[in-house]
Amino acid sequence: MWSAPTTDAELKKRIVGILIHEVVADIDDATSEIVLILHWADGAHDQMRRNADACRATAHPVFRRASLGLTQFRCRLGVF
Repeated sequence: MWSAPTTDAELKKRIVGILIHEVVADIDDATSEIVLILHWADGAHDQMRRNADACRATAHPVFRRASLGLTQFRCRLGVF
């Protein structure tokens, strides 16, 4: 179903919205990694880690957006 040509982006967003309760993003300064913690609707949790520098340039769009967003947020707070 996910890969079917009749499944549009709006339907995929609705499905993801039902399955994922929350996504928490952070940067691990010790390892220079972006850390995404996915809180699933059933209570399970998954953690995804990616190199922050690689994410800014070429990685999956979710990590790239998280990296840019966290960088901008931390710069506004004066963390960098």
